[in-house]
Amino acid sequence: MDFLAGADTECPKCKTILSYKEKYTPEECKEKGITYSAPLRIMLRLRKKTKSGEFVDTPKKIYFGEMPMMTPIGTFVINGSERVVVNQLIRSPGIFYSDKEDRQKEGTVSRTIFTASIHPDKGSRIEFELSTNSDIISARIDKKRISAISILRAFGLETAYDILSQFYEDVKAFNVKDGLIIDKNTGEVYKPEDLESHYLFAVLRYTAKIEGTEKEEEFIEERYIEDLNALNRLIKDERVKIELLTAVQSEKTTKSFYGKIILETLINDTKAKDQHGKSLVRTNSQFTLRDIGLRDIYVKLRSMEGLVQEMADIIQRSRAYFEAYFRDIARFDLSKVGRVKINAKIYIHKRELTEEDLEIFDELPVLELAKDYDNYKEGTILTKDIFEDILKSHKTVGDTERAAADRSN
Repeated sequence: MDFLAGADTECPKCKTILSYKEKYTPEECKEKGITYSAPLRIMLRLRKKTKSGEFVDTPKKIYFGEMPMMTPIGTFVINGSERVVVNQLIRSPGIFYSDKEDRQKEGTVSRTIFTASIHPDKGSRIEFELSTNSDIISARIDKKRISAISILRAFGLETAYDILSQFYEDVKAFNVKDGLIIDKNTGEVYKPEDLESHYLFAVLRYTAKIEGTEKEEEFIEERYIEDLNALNRLIKDERVKIELLTAVQSEKTTKSFYGKIILETLINDTKAKDQHGKSLVRTNSQFTLRDIGLRDIYVKLRSMEGLVQEMADIIQRSRAYFEAYFRDIARFDLSKVGRVKINAKIYIHKRELTEEDLEIFDELPVLELAKDYDNYKEGTILTKDIFEDILKSHKTVGDTERAAADRSN
């Protein structure tokens, strides 16, 4: 049967107008504590194959259940209670900052936890946390705790040099060859004593036995070097090759806007933790330090997998998982709104704009004038046309600040 209909339609057989007589009115449903609804029935025709051919049964009306109906005033009556359907509010994509006080169960000691949460339009939520009683950043992906350094490695900041140079000034990278410490950028030769007031991190390559077997494999490891004696031992050890030595001055970290937060987080991740004085940032040399970050994310988010797999299989799955869930726009998307909000909050804009900035003006967050310029008053949103007009009588446009809409939240 091709025709299905409801109330106020013409019956295809008898040509009369169909009508629906409700069993109870909305008011009666409220009194009786029942749902204001109508039965949902559909017409079905059974088809089945037999030895003699296909058998087609006559259409039959099948009862599928009760369908809640809307009252004339736009409400629903569910089990006698009148309800209204509303849209669920969803936080828009972007980055959000918050702080909350956390008081210990015993005693009066309390701490403040600062949180930065990246909310994509689609995909996993990434959160970073820092408390007032610690200089170590912790992180979560979909509420599962993961090393913050592992997340940075997975997104491309592979070595200590890559990470520290994003936050501190004058971070140096050295090659170590024939006992000499050579600056990779200038070629200048250093002695270990010259690095006395520096924090040191080394990427090492060495051969070691696999635990529980007699088989040897080549490993790479990134390790925090606690003192110059440890550095000298590594330089003199012929079994170990120092592929990269990273150094940052203690004074630079103290004066930095970030303090020692990033440094202490990296030290906690790379310091020696096992009985042989090795760090846990270690893997077979056929893989990379970025693969360690990818592996940590995969094992945490897919905890039921990976436990019985070979390392090569885990790394392969980790790479595929990260590409699928964090690089594929179909599964992880900040959206245009989210990207604009993130740029507006974390972009460190210039306080003074010149004619050279016209080329990158569209990439800047929304700015407003912090003082009067000719006919443009303080608080005027700075557009490209206004910027060009001001440059006709001024060499620079200084004292700009983010628009209030971007500074909010």
